[in-house]
Amino acid sequence: MQEALGTNIRKRKKIIRNVGIAFLAIILLLTFFSKSINNFLLPTVEYTNTVKGSLEWTVMCNGEVRLLDTEKIYALDSWKIKDVFVKVDSEVTKGTLLATLDTDDIRISLENMELEIARMTNDLENYKSTFAWIDITPFETDAGEAQKLVTKYVDEVTDTKDLYESGSETLKSLHDAEGRLEDAKEDYAKKLSRIDEKKQENEKLKLEYDRNVKEKILEIDVKKLQYKKNKNEIPDNGQIKAPIDGTVQSVSIEKGSECTSGQILFELVSKNSKVSVQWRLNTEKAKLVDIGNEVDMKVQVPDELVIKGKVIKKEFLTEENMFQYTSDIDTSEPEIDGKPVFLKNGQTAELESDKRSNVYDYIVPNSCIIQAGNEQYVFLLEERTSMLGVEDYAKKVKIKVLDKDDFSSAINIVSFSGDPSCEKIATYSSKVLEDGMQISIKE
Repeated sequence: MQEALGTNIRKRKKIIRNVGIAFLAIILLLTFFSKSINNFLLPTVEYTNTVKGSLEWTVMCNGEVRLLDTEKIYALDSWKIKDVFVKVDSEVTKGTLLATLDTDDIRISLENMELEIARMTNDLENYKSTFAWIDITPFETDAGEAQKLVTKYVDEVTDTKDLYESGSETLKSLHDAEGRLEDAKEDYAKKLSRIDEKKQENEKLKLEYDRNVKEKILEIDVKKLQYKKNKNEIPDNGQIKAPIDGTVQSVSIEKGSECTSGQILFELVSKNSKVSVQWRLNTEKAKLVDIGNEVDMKVQVPDELVIKGKVIKKEFLTEENMFQYTSDIDTSEPEIDGKPVFLKNGQTAELESDKRSNVYDYIVPNSCIIQAGNEQYVFLLEERTSMLGVEDYAKKVKIKVLDKDDFSSAINIVSFSGDPSCEKIATYSSKVLEDGMQISIKE
């Protein structure tokens, strides 16, 4: 009996223990599935940490090579080219024969200039001798006659007045004499005024005459100077020679061709010429490049040549609303594989200039930043304790963007008093984040 009772007690304890174990297992299982389901439904968030550093910008554009020490040879008149002895990239020394001219054409050109000067001189003399002045003599003669009438009528009024006072003439006779005197004075005044008018007209004509004579004399002087200059600067025996040691950069003539006055025949670059590169940037990009910035320049000659230099000039072009830059290069004798390279005016150069900002405490990718109206935010990833244990959540904090480049921003976290460099900042979320939202962090 007692043995059976002990057996039953042991069976009950075993059942209670098994039920307890099963209950705990169910609780743990439900907790696991609840947390797993909850995590499955949460937004998955990727993150980064802020870093201390600088922002960096790269400006790229095309420019033109400018050789500073160049010599251009111009045609002084319309010349016919007899022969050309050099070509582009030819190396020359001072005195090297570049081309010869047809001297017969040059002689004819000078004779034509002499003829033109003679014609201009004759035109001036004809102008002086035939200029029409106003003859004032007839007007002065008329005025003299009018003055005589005034004198005559003055004497007549005096005599009539004496006779009137003695009773020999009537008052009407006196008034008539005075009337004739007034008419004579008025006529005399008009004739004097007419003389003044003609004198003023002659003054205007004199100004015109002096101006035209001076202009014609200056034209003759200029033509004489041009003749003298052309005569003195015409190449000896029609030979055009190199004025410097250097390299031929351009040849704009050929054998048998004709050139016009002022045309550039040759362009030479002095040996060891200084080189610069010019380019332009709009006002937005110009904020990133200043005098003193280092510049990398690539030129095809025909292989790629990389030259380093610095910005030496920056000026604003009002009409184009752009900035023009000039940079030097760090060598006057560029080489490729030990061989000298000759740069040319107008060659295209690919330019690249980098700029770094000041050092900022907090640099984050631009993808972290959320724009909401006039304010900006980021989401910090933090931990908190809940019924299911420790969980991650997103905390929305206000920031201020201090500066930015194409990829990153320097920020100041306004509403966070901790050290954000130790915190995780969201860069991507599979769902729209809200302040305090529980999340799942992608490790």
